[in-house]
Amino acid sequence: MPAAVRHKRSREGFRKGELTRRVLEKIRDAAEPVRSLDVARAIMVECLMD
Repeated sequence: MPAAVRHKRSREGFRKGELTRRVLEKIRDAAEPVRSLDVARAIMVECLMD
């Protein structure tokens, strides 16, 4: 039986694929086109980043 795969957090604090999932979720949920800066800020606010 193979060993369990553990995904380490990156320096920024996201697990493998988590940031991509969050970005796509923000784009998908937007009612109108959004700027990349707005997506980044929304994710930072959610994750309590400066």
